[in-house]
Amino acid sequence: NGTLRQLYPKGEVVPLTRVVSYVKQIASALQYAHTRKLIHRDIKPENMLIGVENEILLSDFGIALISASSSSQSTKATAGTMPYMAPEQLQGRVRYASDQYALGIVAYEWLCGERPFNGSFTEIASQHVLVPPPSLLQRVPSLPSAVEEVVFKALAKEPARRFPHVQDFAQALQQASQLPGSSTSLLSLLPS
Repeated sequence: NGTLRQLYPKGEVVPLTRVVSYVKQIASALQYAHTRKLIHRDIKPENMLIGVENEILLSDFGIALISASSSSQSTKATAGTMPYMAPEQLQGRVRYASDQYALGIVAYEWLCGERPFNGSFTEIASQHVLVPPPSLLQRVPSLPSAVEEVVFKALAKEPARRFPHVQDFAQALQQASQLPGSSTSLLSLLPS
C-alpha cells in the first residue's frame, strides 16, 4: 500500500497519535533487528511500508550492518541518507543508537512538517554534529512539552545520552503524548 512518505509527502504534518503509533511499530522492528546484531543505517519514511492491514513494515535492509559489538561498529564507508544520519554515523562509527537518532529525525519531521536540519550536504552534516534542533514547540505550540523533551533526547548528539534502547524511545513518546500540556519533565520520571 505504498510508503509513509507517499502517505505523508514532505511538508505534511502527521497527527501526534499517528506519530506515536508509527514510532512504536518502527521501534519494534528495529529492536528486533538490534537484538539480532543488525543496524539498519537508513531509517526514513521512504523505507516504511504500509502493509495490507495498515501495519507499518520496515524495509530496505540493503545497507544494514552486522555489528560485532553492542556499542559501536567502525565502517570505512559512510552509508545512509544525509538528512536522517546520526552524528556518529557521519563519522563512520555507527551503532544501534544511530537508528534511534534517525527515527527521532523522522518523528520531528512528522510532528512539524519539516526536518530539523536543511541545506547542502555539508551544511546538513555540520548541523547534525554541531547544532541543536530548532524548538518543536515554536513550530507547533500545541504540542505537549514532554513530547519535545522525548524527541530531543532521541536526537542527542552523543549516543550515550539517547534512550538505552529504541523501544524506550517509543515508550517514552507514548507516555509523553498522554500528558497534554504537562509542565512536569517526563524525562525525570524515566530510567536513564
